[in-house]
Amino acid sequence: MIQNSLVNIHPDYQSDFLRLFSRERLLEAYARGITDVYAERCQKGCDSDYQWVSTHVIHTTNQNGDICQICINRIMNDVNQINMVERHM
Repeated sequence: MIQNSLVNIHPDYQSDFLRLFSRERLLEAYARGITDVYAERCQKGCDSDYQWVSTHVIHTTNQNGDICQICINRIMNDVNQINMVERHM
């Protein structure tokens, strides 16, 4: 998942993205007791234009004790536009 996402991330954010979300780094964070990792970055959308996207990875374990992660990506542009509309109403 990380390598597939990397090609769409703006070059200015690629090294930070790898530093935070590589498998090894996520496992290290979980071993230190960190259960979630969050970052915002600029990434190409379906139309090939850059947009702000947030990524939130939440660690958990299943009933067998396996380490699992839930990854939530959210396009921030729409959120900011909605918030602007709500603020000015």
